[in-house]
Order: sequence, then C-alpha cells, then structure tokens
Amino acid sequence: MKSLKTEEFGKIEEYILEYSGILLSRVPKLGVSERILKHMASLKVDSVDSYLDLLKNPGNLAIRDGLISLVTVNESYLFRNPSQFNFLANELLPKLGEKKRDLKKRIYCWSAGCSTGEELYSMAFIVNWFQEKNPGLSFSLLGSDINTRSLEKARLGKYRRRSVRASTRMILERFNFPYLRETPDGYEIEDEIREKVNFSFLNLRNLCVLKTFPKMDIIFCRNVLIYFEESFKVQLLTAFVELLLPGGHIFLGETESLPEKFKKLELVKCKGCYCYRKVEEQEPQKDAAEGKRSSKSAKIQENDRQVPEAGGSPRGRVEA
Repeated sequence: MKSLKTEEFGKIEEYILEYSGILLSRVPKLGVSERILKHMASLKVDSVDSYLDLLKNPGNLAIRDGLISLVTVNESYLFRNPSQFNFLANELLPKLGEKKRDLKKRIYCWSAGCSTGEELYSMAFIVNWFQEKNPGLSFSLLGSDINTRSLEKARLGKYRRRSVRASTRMILERFNFPYLRETPDGYEIEDEIREKVNFSFLNLRNLCVLKTFPKMDIIFCRNVLIYFEESFKVQLLTAFVELLLPGGHIFLGETESLPEKFKKLELVKCKGCYCYRKVEEQEPQKDAAEGKRSSKSAKIQENDRQVPEAGGSPRGRVEA
C-alpha cells in the first residue's frame, strides 16, 4: 500500500503541530500515512503541497477537521477513571457547594478536550445528582474539542455498548443514576442531562480565546496533554491556572503529570487517584518589609511618648 514519503509526512507533521500543538510522534503511527493519503484522494489533490494549501485556507474548517480526526484518539467511555468521579461527588462538590451557597454563585465545570462527550456527561451525572440534594446550587457544564465530528456525536448523546464498561456500571449502580437509557444499539443520555451541557469547538492552541471564558472551579483535561510538546504544555497549564478560581481543581489523566518545576498547581491525593489544586498566591515580600518598617515606626513613636526626665522636655515631641 502506498504511503507518504518521509519529507511529505514531515510537512504535514509540521502543519499539525503549528495548527493544533499536537506532536505526531505521540500519536500511534500505524496507518496514519495511509489514512492521510485517502483523505487527499477524497479531496482530489495529488500532492502534499496542494493538500496543505487547502488546509491553510481559513474557510476550510471541515477539511482541517478531517485531518485532525485521522490523528487524534477518540477512545473514551463513561466514568473513565472512576476514582476521580467518586472524589468529585463525595469530597470536592460538597466543599464547593458549601462555599458557593453562601456566596450565591454558580459552580463552573469544563471538560477541555471532551472528545465524543462521555467525560462531560459523566460530570453532568454527578452534578445533577448533587444538585438534587442541594437545590439551591446552580452549575455551568461546558465541553470543548478541536474535532467538530466528535462534538456532533457528543451533542447526540448516543453511544455504543463499549462506552459502558464494568467500572461504569459500578458508578451507575452506586449512585443509582437514572440518566442513561438502554437502546437496541447501545445507550442514550436522557434529555434531562443533555439539556444541562454545552459543547463548543475550541482549538486549545488559541490561548487568547480562553480569556473570554468564565472563571472555572473544575477543569477536566485528561489524556490531552500527552500529545503536546513540553513548552506548549507549560503555556496551556499556565492559562488553565489563570482561568481557575482560587482553590480551583484540575484533573489530568492517570498517566499524566505536571511538567518539571511547574509550581502553580499542588498535588491533591484522593482515594485511588489524584488531582491538582491552584496554589494560592503568597503575599509579596515587600508587604512583609513594609510591616517591619511600620512596627519599627510604631516603636519609635511609643518611645517619643515616654515621660521625660525631671527638668527636661519630651524628646522628639511634635506640637499639635
């Protein structure tokens, strides 16, 4: 079977990195070259340069989607890494709920790189269950992805049987969730849940767009960072931290970790899993120095108020 030449593959690899931040070296290579050639043939282009011209045309989002869908892994299922969702339900949301109820504020949750939606729907199951027990609270649930084909599937909320695993069933039974309906072809998310979530296109490479987002309490970005180069990973995590409210949490994939020397998040160990919490900013050193100067000044003023020696006058006294 025909495959791309090394130089041709390198050009496409460079474009994908520039456009999405994705390193093709992190993507399973088996069949990628052949799939790209099929995509080129469907567009009736016979050279990589012509293919790149089409990809770089601002109006050709569908063509870019086609390429991205060939190199991204959309494997997901409901309640993947169940320990994280147990922590969300039993520890994080109760703490957030208590805090937000007093402030009468909404709790914001975001699934960044949501793929076909299973992750956000898992969050929505937990949130809806918690909200029924705490009716005074309100939530915002957002899912975003670079692949519009995946987003279309996510909005439908229809899944094959492989989206429900043994770990999924454990969570469903433990919380007695009534939000998943079995069908002859698999499963469907109940409308009650689908109406509570919002899916939108987002290329995480465009960091400036994140400045338009509301501040978040919870960010799930699992099995996404593994595809990015280290420098961009740091930029993206920094943007996430800026987007997080004080005490906000980030959940990464089981095999993912923070870049070395990234100190803006602290590890939070949970039962059977972990996540990260935004590090509270420390008071600037100058404040401490000013405090020392103020203390010294107060001591001098106190000495000035001392009773003068007989026949003398108060030292440093200022007349009113």
